[in-house]
Amino acid sequence: GTTFPQLLESISKNEVNFPFVAKPNIGERGTDVEKITSEEQLKNYTERVTEDFLIQEFIDYPIELAVLYSRLPSQTKGEVSSITAKEFLSIIGDGTSTIEQLILKNPRAVFQLAVLQERMGNELQTILSANEVRLLEPIGNHCRGTKFLNGNHLITEEVNAIFDKISSPYQNFFYGRYDLKVTSKEDFQLGKNIKIMELNGISADPGHVYDPDYKLLNAYKDLSWHWKRLADIHLENKQAGHLPMSNKEVWKIIKTTFLKNPKTEVEPIS
Repeated sequence: GTTFPQLLESISKNEVNFPFVAKPNIGERGTDVEKITSEEQLKNYTERVTEDFLIQEFIDYPIELAVLYSRLPSQTKGEVSSITAKEFLSIIGDGTSTIEQLILKNPRAVFQLAVLQERMGNELQTILSANEVRLLEPIGNHCRGTKFLNGNHLITEEVNAIFDKISSPYQNFFYGRYDLKVTSKEDFQLGKNIKIMELNGISADPGHVYDPDYKLLNAYKDLSWHWKRLADIHLENKQAGHLPMSNKEVWKIIKTTFLKNPKTEVEPIS
């Protein structure tokens, strides 16, 4: 319901500068998440995206991580059980090939060709110099070409304590994945220079299992551990008197949210 002039006024009032990120308030898998670099691009975005959306600072820290943290309600300390490092979709020039030709040679980038053609237009015919790196997608989402890598070697007792502290202000929060950016992995382990972009709820999965080198059996084991963790949190909450939603309440949400807008995807908070 916000008009475009009201939106510009709010951006100015809150001292938000280009570029920034616009993304749906409720969404998943990078749908309609976009880096906005100009007023014209923002206007096009507001005309195209009909649902409620947020405007966020664009964080240019070089490293993006997804950190899954949980805590049993009966305990004061939780643990980080998954860290996903993200390798953004990019290509490397050879001095003779165009960007489009390099995309066609890249097994991950080729799946994004149609989107990149629409976004980049004639720029795809640019020839990159040898060893020149070109970032193709600034949004760190798996279905937009980002490679997920196992970062569990970064988990330490100090990291667990950092996310205990980060999570403590959220009353009755026991499970979720923080998507964040950090200046270096060393700073991350010290709890320094971390900026959190979003916190996903119980439908968030341990992204490290999507590392191409991660063993399938280990992935099944890790998923099973997280599902059991959710069940244990639920049982403790239930024993404390917090009853789950009734079937009537669930059906009401389905009717009002999904049947009226089939494209809606919900990411609940535990």
